[in-house]
Amino acid sequence: MLLSSQTPQIYSYATIGLSIMIVLSFVYIILRNGDVLISVLGTSIMRIIQRLMGLILLVIAVQFIINGIVSIITPLI
Repeated sequence: MLLSSQTPQIYSYATIGLSIMIVLSFVYIILRNGDVLISVLGTSIMRIIQRLMGLILLVIAVQFIINGIVSIITPLI
């Protein structure tokens, strides 16, 4: 998505659109069949996945905070 402005060809836009549609379809299928997925994986695996996703969210939040602090401090130095 971010690099689409560097290649203004119709082929690149079509590729990006197709990629987005594939990901949206994949996410829809997973969310639609969530009950089946939970029963197959089990509660312990789901807890592990929840903890990993929480850790990833924490890391992203910390990176946002660090970027904000750096952008405030850099002009002051």
